[in-house]
Amino acid sequence: MATESAWQLKWSSNMEWMSRRYSLQGYDSGMMMISATLARSFLNDKLDVAISGMSGLGHGGKMYWESVSSTRDFTNISRLIEPMQDITIGITYTFGGKSRKYTEETVSDSFEMGDSRIVKQQMKRRGK
Repeated sequence: MATESAWQLKWSSNMEWMSRRYSLQGYDSGMMMISATLARSFLNDKLDVAISGMSGLGHGGKMYWESVSSTRDFTNISRLIEPMQDITIGITYTFGGKSRKYTEETVSDSFEMGDSRIVKQQMKRRGK
């Protein structure tokens, strides 16, 4: 999801969700996380400034992953708890122009074999 405000701010957000996955011997738990970015361009779109954040959903902002395998002879439970909170500031400056101009040129080729014309082909080439 991305929106643009009257102040020319760009907002985008993302949520990732993975559900529980089952196997013959057990399961892997799912996980959820969310991220968002707020950005603005300056100096005729040459300077971009963005602030981004990411966090796990649930479990106090941490990513929680559990894997369970069980057979008649053993049971194995693995748990991973990882802090998933992050804030990033990004600054990008573009040197030179952003736009490129292309010209189109039509090329026609005809192939003849003996008395009959077999293929006629046209291609368009793009150049700078």
